[in-house]
Amino acid sequence: GVAFGGVFVGYSRTGDSGLWPLLFARFSGLPLLSMAFVWQWRRGAIVNMGRETIVPGLMVAALLSTASGTYLYATRAGLLSVVAVVVSMYPATTVMLASWFDHERPHRSQVVGMGLAAAALVLITLGG
Repeated sequence: GVAFGGVFVGYSRTGDSGLWPLLFARFSGLPLLSMAFVWQWRRGAIVNMGRETIVPGLMVAALLSTASGTYLYATRAGLLSVVAVVVSMYPATTVMLASWFDHERPHRSQVVGMGLAAAALVLITLGG
């Protein structure tokens, strides 16, 4: 939670720097990812990645970059206090997607939580 909050605030403090913050945010994890890849490769744990792995990975990368870009734009165009609250509700989307694609049934507490989050979002939007 603290790391997400740091990213939310960090993007809002980038000023008029264009899309450079997104480039640095995406590539800042590259050294750690490279070390993990080499470690797995030396252990022989790297498997041949085919189309069934690469295509979804590229789709996730495109969606993540698009989401970060729209968040960056939103923090520059609106209030951070509202934008960060809206963005922090992404777990509800994950639960809904799991329900649709994997046919998982949300627990009652998840449904109640999503309902309360939606109500809170409406109240924040209305200024209440």
